[in-house]
Amino acid sequence: MKLILTIALSLLSMTSLKAHPLHFSITSVDYSDDSKSLQISAKLFSDDLLDALKKDGHKEVNEEALLDYFSKNFQVKLNEKDSPWAFIGFETEEDVTFVYLEIASKKPPKSISIMNTLILNLFEDQTNVMHLDLGTNKYTFTTNLESPEGFYPAN
Repeated sequence: MKLILTIALSLLSMTSLKAHPLHFSITSVDYSDDSKSLQISAKLFSDDLLDALKKDGHKEVNEEALLDYFSKNFQVKLNEKDSPWAFIGFETEEDVTFVYLEIASKKPPKSISIMNTLILNLFEDQTNVMHLDLGTNKYTFTTNLESPEGFYPAN
């Protein structure tokens, strides 16, 4: 598993990649004690994101399109309660787009479930890697077509 993640991270970090054989995204969810929030950063290939947005009826990558797409494809529950996120912004660097979200949380959650179906409507082999850093607890899981939701602690 670590080898697959290392290869995936290496490929995603390459910025001049035009066509990529692997279909994946990487999302980090980090608890910030300073801001009392979960800070979420999704890293996606820009071409895949644009294709997913177009398939969803949007013409370009912009705040409105991302809000709509993420609201349908990225839901979070903290301590078994729906936890709406706030859209912070996005930026594109070469072939990668970063989308930033935030969820207010006075303390790190005891449990978290994330429904991450980003880009799953394009590729059967799409895998979404999720890294959680909740202070003293770190955890990684993946979502895909067969298993679109990940849990901490694992069920």
